[in-house]
Amino acid sequence: MPEPNDIYLHDEQRNLWLTLDDGELFSLCRHENYIASGRGGQKRNKTSNAVRLTHLPTCIVVSDCSTRSQHDNRASALFKLRCELAMRVRCDSSPIISIDTSIKNPRYPLWLAMVMDHLVSAEYDLKVAAESLNVSRTRLLKLIARDTVFWQFMNHCRLMVHLPPLHP
Repeated sequence: MPEPNDIYLHDEQRNLWLTLDDGELFSLCRHENYIASGRGGQKRNKTSNAVRLTHLPTCIVVSDCSTRSQHDNRASALFKLRCELAMRVRCDSSPIISIDTSIKNPRYPLWLAMVMDHLVSAEYDLKVAAESLNVSRTRLLKLIARDTVFWQFMNHCRLMVHLPPLHP
């Protein structure tokens, strides 16, 4: 889970980082390949297929070792990095993205950033944030619940400001 000061990073570059192609975003990172630990198959724990990325401007670190392919793990880590940037970095100008953006959509991190900007400005009050997004509180709750990482992050943020955790 993020530390309290990680949540309140502010950078006007955020939307640019979220829209960069994989190669450009990768160039802003320090990357490490390592041997993953844990259960695995024949080659899982014998090759350096796990990937750890550190986004140099923000020092946000993500890693992935879900497959035996270093290339696939790198792509997955870049998507995780985009989502972490969207959740942790605030920006004054948030793009307007359709509220029904799928998690698989390449613009999902921009949607996530927009929703987080509204939630932070509403002090994590779902009703106020939902009104500013022109959706019902129930609809916003369902959109948050479909992404378990976002759900956990929201509950962590709400606990930090002494609000009860969300319940599905």
